Amino acid sequence: LIIPADKNGQCPIQHGSIIKIAVKKNGVYRHKLSPWARYVTRPKETTLYHMPDSMRIYEAHVGISSWEGKVNSYRNFADDVIPRIKHQGYNAIQLMAVMEHVYYASFGYQVTSFFAPARLIIVETESDYKKRFIEDSRHRCGTPEDVKYLVDKAHEAGIFILLDVVHSHASKNVDDGLNEWDGTQNSYFHDNSRGKIFRIETLRFLLSNLRWWIDEYGFDGFRFDGVTSMLYHSHGIDGYGFGASLVAPVEGTSPPAIIRQMIESDALDGGYDMYFGLNADTDSIVYLMLANSFLHRKFPNIVTIAEEVSGMPALCRPVEEGGQGFDYRLAMALPDMWIKFLKHSSDEDWDMNNLVFTLENRRYGEKNVAYAESHDQALVGDKTLAFWLMDKGFFCFFFHEKYGEKNVAYAESHDQALVGDKTLAFWLMDKEMYDYMSETTPLTPIIERGLTLHKMIRLITYGLGGEAWLNFIGNEFGHPEWLDFPRHGNNESFHYCRRQWNLVDDELLRYKYLNNFDRAMNELEEKHHFFFILFDWTGFAGNEFGHPEWLDFPRHGNNESFHYCRRQWNLVDDELLRYKYLNNFDRAMNELEEKHHFLSRGPAYTSWKHQDDKVIAFERAGLLFVFNFHVSKSFTDYKIGIEEPGEYTLALCSDDPEFGGFSRLEKKQLYHTFPEGYAGRRNHLFVYIPCRVAIVLEKVEV
Repeated sequence: LIIPADKNGQCPIQHGSIIKIAVKKNGVYRHKLSPWARYVTRPKETTLYHMPDSMRIYEAHVGISSWEGKVNSYRNFADDVIPRIKHQGYNAIQLMAVMEHVYYASFGYQVTSFFAPARLIIVETESDYKKRFIEDSRHRCGTPEDVKYLVDKAHEAGIFILLDVVHSHASKNVDDGLNEWDGTQNSYFHDNSRGKIFRIETLRFLLSNLRWWIDEYGFDGFRFDGVTSMLYHSHGIDGYGFGASLVAPVEGTSPPAIIRQMIESDALDGGYDMYFGLNADTDSIVYLMLANSFLHRKFPNIVTIAEEVSGMPALCRPVEEGGQGFDYRLAMALPDMWIKFLKHSSDEDWDMNNLVFTLENRRYGEKNVAYAESHDQALVGDKTLAFWLMDKGFFCFFFHEKYGEKNVAYAESHDQALVGDKTLAFWLMDKEMYDYMSETTPLTPIIERGLTLHKMIRLITYGLGGEAWLNFIGNEFGHPEWLDFPRHGNNESFHYCRRQWNLVDDELLRYKYLNNFDRAMNELEEKHHFFFILFDWTGFAGNEFGHPEWLDFPRHGNNESFHYCRRQWNLVDDELLRYKYLNNFDRAMNELEEKHHFLSRGPAYTSWKHQDDKVIAFERAGLLFVFNFHVSKSFTDYKIGIEEPGEYTLALCSDDPEFGGFSRLEKKQLYHTFPEGYAGRRNHLFVYIPCRVAIVLEKVEV
């Protein structure tokens, strides 16, 4: 076979080209390898990593994942952060802001290029970043090969990896986005107020986009952003949209303003006329059904999660049953409940019945991701859960879900970390986090309350709130402060746009206790798999150790500062700080789940809710969970009903010293059941349950 030279006398097939030889015989072409081939390859087969039985999700933003004031890279995240995630016991990562977006402070939700990953800015110093931020704002986290490196590292660690995909809207930018791509507003979008039916070109574009991220990069699933804005012509609220919608190019307003209007106008009243009336956007619903049907048929191990606030029925039922085909929805009412408790009620007035009802309220047969806080509670203007537990001084906005289906349980995610919100740690401890998280300082009443409630809130949400669990980066150890991306208004600072890992790594700080408890929860679920039918859990990076402060990306309004746009891992790494306790507890929760797999073993049975005692007890996957939320009253020989007879021992106790507790319970003590039934269960036992302590009992195997 002789290949003619080109006009320059060179072989027209360049070095490294992938070729086959077409051999025609009897009118039929067969594609053959050259007998003289010196290097051969085979087509890449798209394979998805095995879907875990129970999903414990770590929600992360690569850019903010460094403790330094800079945009972190995909490779640094893969090498430095994934080992932390693995150690904490999470088995899935949900990556935000991967799709290319010009405006860094948009948190990745103003997508300009749907098929391209956000790239990398090489930043030596914060001042260097400020000089180059405007002129080179697209070059962020790395190359496509770096994204693949990250995905491969996650898979090597046995971690399922999800992409936060934005198909509900697009950036309205004209020069570098889809808007007015052909000089009109309706090349990818509907024209005028509504216009024509959903465009075939747009359907092809979006479906191809989903397959591209799987085939090219190896992602195992998607979290669909802003599904509510796709389901209704009103985008979930009359007169409001979310940027330039792929359904309609509606001018958007800020998310807090949208949510405030949704709450005040009662736009999402849960009536079935709202779900299935003329306001329902059937074109978008058909797209979601088509996307889920295609993904699950082509890739059987795929996982899809919907961010949906209205409680659309059958959202998480198979398309064959008339549903929209999602595997999970976010349990968005849960963070709202916790912040309402912390903001509007004293601890003595917490309503145990309402607490349990909200955690258990979801549609039958549809799975939820439970969480106590997300990135929304870390953005500028609000506080993390840990910060709220120390102070009640700021107002925040939340996504509501009145009529939930199966949820991903989460106490906080990125929604609780963004501008305008506080994380749980910040709600609980506020300014005292800066002065009294060191082991060398007195354990003040505010810090003691914050550490105990941070663990209890996360554990009861983990155990009762859904079919999966989610944690936002850094919240596992009570990361302080909020997120504030570099912007003009903060002088382009990265100070609040990072994760302070040093806090949880410092043995003198108390963040380690929260981190230890988070890990213990995951270990408990891994052992009992109690999420398998009812739960999965998600967490945003840093929340596992109570990361202080909020999230604020660099923007004009913060003078392009990175100060609140990072994760301060140094907080949890410092043994002199108390962040390590929150981090330890986060890991312990995951280890418990890994051991028992309670997320995947069926629904919980709540046998006890006592308003005056502030005690809640429920069983799941053979485990007995007992919570005492009372401010000051401890109970000896407290009678609890339990179904299975036998001997029980402590599987997890929030009062253990590695979680910053006081060791008031004996670890090796055996709890014996008695045959008389109690509280609707066939047997009962007695426990000592101190105030603001949670325990989990497991049966001793003979």
